[in-house]
Amino acid sequence: MAVASPTYEWQELSSRFYHRRELYELSWDVDLEKHLVAAAGQGGPIAVTRDDRKIVLLGKSSTRPVISIYNAAGRKLAHVPWTKGRIVSFDWVNGGATAGGEQLLAVLVDDGEVYLYNVQGEQLPLQFSMGEECAHEGVLASCFWTSGLAIITKITRTLIVTTSLSLPNPVRMEHAAATLQQLLPLPDNLHSGLEDDGKVDGEKLVGMVAYFQENNFAVDEFDGRTWAVAVAVEDSLIVVDELHCDVHDLNLDSFISRIAVLPNSSRMAVVSKRGTLYFRMAEEPMRDLFLPFPLGEGEESPSPDQLLWCADDAVLLRWGTTVVMVAADESHEVLDFTEEDNEAVVLVQEPDSVRFISNLKHELLHPVDDSTARVFGVGSTSPGALLYDALEDFEDRNVRSETHLRSIGSQMQEAISDCIGAALNDLEIRRQQRLLRAASYGHAFLADASVQSFRDAALTLRVLGAVRRYDVAIPITYAQYRTLTPNGLLERLAYVHHHLLALRIATSLGLPSEHVLQHWARAKVTRSQGLPAETIRSQLVERLQHCPGLSYADIAEDAYHHGQQELAVLLLENEVRAAKQIPLLLTMGQDAEALDRAVESGDTDLVHVVLLHVKDQGNQQRLFELVERHFMALQLFVQYCRAAEPDLLKAFYDATQQTEAPALLHLEEAFVAPPRPDITVGGITKHHGSRAHLLKLSAMRWSQNKDNIFQAKACEEAVALTNRLLELEEKTGQPIFADSSLADAIRTCIVTGNHKQAQKLRSDFKMADKQFYWLKIRSLASTGDWSAVEAFAKERKPPGGYMPFVEVCIENDMASEAAKYIAKLPDARRRAEQYERIGDLQSAAEAAVQAKDGELAERLRNAFDALGSNLDRLGERAVEAVRRP
Repeated sequence: MAVASPTYEWQELSSRFYHRRELYELSWDVDLEKHLVAAAGQGGPIAVTRDDRKIVLLGKSSTRPVISIYNAAGRKLAHVPWTKGRIVSFDWVNGGATAGGEQLLAVLVDDGEVYLYNVQGEQLPLQFSMGEECAHEGVLASCFWTSGLAIITKITRTLIVTTSLSLPNPVRMEHAAATLQQLLPLPDNLHSGLEDDGKVDGEKLVGMVAYFQENNFAVDEFDGRTWAVAVAVEDSLIVVDELHCDVHDLNLDSFISRIAVLPNSSRMAVVSKRGTLYFRMAEEPMRDLFLPFPLGEGEESPSPDQLLWCADDAVLLRWGTTVVMVAADESHEVLDFTEEDNEAVVLVQEPDSVRFISNLKHELLHPVDDSTARVFGVGSTSPGALLYDALEDFEDRNVRSETHLRSIGSQMQEAISDCIGAALNDLEIRRQQRLLRAASYGHAFLADASVQSFRDAALTLRVLGAVRRYDVAIPITYAQYRTLTPNGLLERLAYVHHHLLALRIATSLGLPSEHVLQHWARAKVTRSQGLPAETIRSQLVERLQHCPGLSYADIAEDAYHHGQQELAVLLLENEVRAAKQIPLLLTMGQDAEALDRAVESGDTDLVHVVLLHVKDQGNQQRLFELVERHFMALQLFVQYCRAAEPDLLKAFYDATQQTEAPALLHLEEAFVAPPRPDITVGGITKHHGSRAHLLKLSAMRWSQNKDNIFQAKACEEAVALTNRLLELEEKTGQPIFADSSLADAIRTCIVTGNHKQAQKLRSDFKMADKQFYWLKIRSLASTGDWSAVEAFAKERKPPGGYMPFVEVCIENDMASEAAKYIAKLPDARRRAEQYERIGDLQSAAEAAVQAKDGELAERLRNAFDALGSNLDRLGERAVEAVRRP
């Protein structure tokens, strides 16, 4: 069955066709003439609020400010009572880093505060101010763009810009201050102290527009600038970005009335107060086009309410209910779109089209794409048009079908591409089907035809058809869909709570669905306030169990913020990543559960996070209770306290009534503590806990357990030694004893000639005689006083014999001194060995004969053979004893 051609709805303007068609009949009850309207791009929602400048009859409607949010079909999505101050402006912005981020309604009030709302009318926690200067002076002018906001203050004419509303960082454009103040002087009433009524002197400020700069009309060539704000003042245009402030004299026939910038910033349109329309293209000179409309009673034409671009080759102007479109070229052609019933209308600019929103219907005006023009153009003989006609003739059993196919010839692929392109850009479902059928018919005549593009187009049209339905009402075009991307569309559907449709589309396109399911789960939590927590958890887990990468912690966080802590705890049990569980558990006050999860994960960093969080809460008792729950936590806690907070560790030991651990801690501190309670460094006296004091504490701890009597006694003796060494320093006037051990102190006394003190230390601390002898011998030897060593050996019979004297002499290479003490060794074999060590082989041989040691004699005989004639002849008895086989 034939489908009507769309050409009867087309209107031609400067050799290009435009198609205006109805999208939806609006189901709302809104009088646009009395409301301010903000419509989101890409077929997004519409926000309306009563215009407080318009008079309304009491009883006809509520006088309380309200922001109502509707979808593109006029179905109400949210109702936001407004109590936060007078609204200066509001618009939809992108809340994410991608094109498919959440569409948020940003509302600017007169004190510079900015509030953000989602499509459901829920206020986001993010609320910020454009600065104290703005709060004090108020807002003179403002404009939103995709993700940012720019304002000019009333008094100081300061331009303040934030390039992101999701991460706001308002910045004063200091480099533009002087220019703005010069071109926008203060009104006289401000100088006299009167309150500004919102108007600038002479109404010089026409408006401002912000945009991203791809091809900047304000500069000769694109120089990498990312964003700019254009402020129209009289007949000049001030273009400000983060680094520059340029003033452009547009040379108009009168002051500026309205300006508009193409979304990609490559073109600008300006209307002067005399009714002249000017265009400026990137890297092209300004040219003008006169609008043949009545100028009014005087020389000035009424300023249009709206001026905006339709695609990139025409502009639309609206005066009240009058709407006209003008070609952006030298053709001077104009189309009149004024409604016959003079119904109020609002125009919404899209990158590729313009939407018309009236009280009763929602329409779309867009340029006809090239593929559609070739297929349906009047009298078109393009391959696509012939293929479309061939299908109709084939279905009518008309032989002309073959004639059309022969005419197409080798251009069949081009014909198929045109039919597919026309289908993608058409909004009528039956015509889409017809065009795809024509493309499929053409594939039958290609030997090596690839049907992948056909399949992709069919799937894309199914997606677009699903979201354009009246119950979904996202009238997105194919060009907008490509910009938004399929993933971006899924996000948009999730944000407006069409989760099932988003899930089906993700499945059809083979895209990940975790984000959609997670958003559904968070919405489910929000809307299930009255149900038991276990019931909600069961429903969520049942639907989400096949998504292993999904984060239950994010869902639990939403539950907690909506007052459902029990549900949040239950959901965290399904979260497999401890690093996501623990922060939320700590936020909820579930520190014991958080520590259990951290220990189970085996991640020491997470255990530290929990312990430090609890410590920072200031409840030591709670911290100590948690530490004792797990051995791993205890070990990490002790390790941390030893390194950073030993006093906390002592408090823990006291609270848990431990004895050995704090005794060891005091002992470790004593080893590194200064021996004196006060030490002077650089002339400054610093106070420390003395070593003796810490040792006493350690001894006290050890003595609390009778199994540790030895340790307690050792600490007490260490205290006595520390005090004794301090006394010794005072007596000798030499600060060299305090950090010494008992052996070192005795050695120091001997070396310095203080033998009485050395003997007293020995007797007081009961050093063993053998140890003392070794100490004294080595100490005397270190001074080289061998006569003193010999005298010490003669005092009395050494308790360890003379062997210590021999060893010390040999260590110091004093063979002659060693020989004195070797001769006094009672054991002949040992004498022979020691003589051999000092190289006295003759004496060694004699001692070997006395010892009757065959092995030693053999070793000495080998030594004799090596030395030969250099060895003195021994007596016959010695030689025989040595050389006897």
